Amino acid sequence: MTAQEKTLYKEAVTSAVKSGEFLEFTKIHMEKMSEKQAHSTCAFLLWHKRYLLAYENMLRAQGAKYACVTVPFWDVMKDYASMIDGKCKDIYSCSKIVQELGGTMDEARDLSRTVLGVTVSGPCYSTVAGSAYCDDYQQCGCLPRGDLTMQLPSSCDYSGLFNNVAYSASFEEFTQNLQNGIHNEVHSVIGGFMATFTSPADTLFWSWHATVDMMLYIYHQCHVATAMSDSEIRQSVYGFSQSNDCRYSSDAPKVNTKSQIIQQSANKQGVMFSASKNEIIGKYFASLPEEIAEYISYRPDGKYGYTYEIPEAFNKQLLQSESLCRTYWQEWTKRSSVPAPTSAPSTGGKTKAPPKTRAPPKSRAPKTQSPDAGDDGNGKVKPGDFEESTKKPTKDSASSLSGSTDGDSVSVGDLPKTKTPKPTKKADAVKGSSNGADDEDAAGSLPDGFIPGVGTPEWADGSYNGSSLGDSVRSPCHVISDGDFSAKSGKYWTWYGQCRKNLETVFPGNITEIARQMEYVGCMTFGSEFGIKNFTDEFVTNFRIQDKRPICQKRVEEVKEGKCEVVVETKKFSAEAVQILPGVTPKPAVDPDAAYQEYKHRVSLESGHDNSKKSSNAATTVISVAVTMAAAGIALLM
Repeated sequence: MTAQEKTLYKEAVTSAVKSGEFLEFTKIHMEKMSEKQAHSTCAFLLWHKRYLLAYENMLRAQGAKYACVTVPFWDVMKDYASMIDGKCKDIYSCSKIVQELGGTMDEARDLSRTVLGVTVSGPCYSTVAGSAYCDDYQQCGCLPRGDLTMQLPSSCDYSGLFNNVAYSASFEEFTQNLQNGIHNEVHSVIGGFMATFTSPADTLFWSWHATVDMMLYIYHQCHVATAMSDSEIRQSVYGFSQSNDCRYSSDAPKVNTKSQIIQQSANKQGVMFSASKNEIIGKYFASLPEEIAEYISYRPDGKYGYTYEIPEAFNKQLLQSESLCRTYWQEWTKRSSVPAPTSAPSTGGKTKAPPKTRAPPKSRAPKTQSPDAGDDGNGKVKPGDFEESTKKPTKDSASSLSGSTDGDSVSVGDLPKTKTPKPTKKADAVKGSSNGADDEDAAGSLPDGFIPGVGTPEWADGSYNGSSLGDSVRSPCHVISDGDFSAKSGKYWTWYGQCRKNLETVFPGNITEIARQMEYVGCMTFGSEFGIKNFTDEFVTNFRIQDKRPICQKRVEEVKEGKCEVVVETKKFSAEAVQILPGVTPKPAVDPDAAYQEYKHRVSLESGHDNSKKSSNAATTVISVAVTMAAAGIALLM
């Protein structure tokens, strides 16, 4: 994002803080039944999706010039790779968005602040809203966080995220792994209010959950792409839990595809109201349905659809990999002018369509456009990172399905309600979603059908055109983001490529086992080079976590205890340090199609399986062993 775009976003937040609307959102996240559904059921991702959309509605309603504001997502994975590459050393120095949505530490002092009755202590960082941001005791201007000189957490490694996206057997398994993994670790390391259910009081919360929402979008792109209709995905194991009740604790509300999202809070008199009836912020929820089923469809042309500007690493190393995202890969190769690769590139970016540069878009009439053109035709996109750039982003013409893009920019438009045609998205747009709105109340009520553009890449909201909230077809917005990150070079990616190469030697064709091994290798390497930190005591207590160990620590212990054999050793993130362990011999070759079908068989078994007894708070994850023991060719003693 440019300095001007960042300023606009922060101004919108400041306006919401001054009006009192900002903290009203926090009350919903703290309310017992709302919070239980959000964190103790498989509705975790969809609950927060509606929450993000309403929040963005609020920001856009702060005035006409904010009509295209989108919540920037935090590309913490890119920051993690930069840390491995030695470009930075910790959370604060690696993540510009943490600096710019938190500012500098207030004279290195540890202070306490109380918001909505919850008190946290820590180094106090200046807030986005400055002196307008005050706690319950009118102490203003700073927000406590944790120790931001720590390394970014182990769960930010791409290997584990790729394995979870590619080979989780169901939406519920994917959700639990994501929630208990990277979601929880980032909340824990940021600390302060982020380690409590008062976390929305920290502006960084919204960008972090835009990132989590982007992961769901990528998951659907990987497994569904454009292959399923809305009704089909709702009945699919990839769309939502197909069990009758997917709660993880007995005191959480029952959840299934027919349930409603519980988002409520009490007024000053203690009377409980649903979010849409909230006297202060109800107008931002009113156009958003409460039915969970309405949010199951990921499709950008759906009523509540939008797209994300998918970071290059996820496009090139995950979605365009036949061995990881076969459904997306099949559709991508059909739309590409380049012949389909015989196998997925292991180090990224081997065979691609020739890149073309797209200038920031100009207004154009709505039209139908094929998904691979980088425009989903519905006017919603989510942008890239919170970094400044004056360059025009470069994208692959064939890298994108349903609006996903390969570069670091996207274009945002808006989905109208029903009567007006949906505008095409510009080639360069924000990762935010946005549906149409009627242009009547620039800073007031939001008409039916207005859907926000949650999730601009980290700091990548677009150059906004200042159109007022409410046109049934709003003028598209666009974003220019950094675009300087490569998923095929640098210390991290050369290490990644060497690991895959060695694993492909040991497990020829066994695509699922290679992905699983990569997750373990990533955890072990991080533990060896940096050390894996447990969740903080505050986070464990506040989020009711039963096990302080993050997922990577569990993976390392499984290997040490002989529960899983890992055949590649690497003590640090260096390609030269990667070696196949002595005594390991190549396993019998496996037909990649057979390995993939074994995974699909496991998916079909999961589709009829009742997972209601799982406990998300136990932070236990299902290890994605997508092949039989014989096909894996290694000792698995779990």
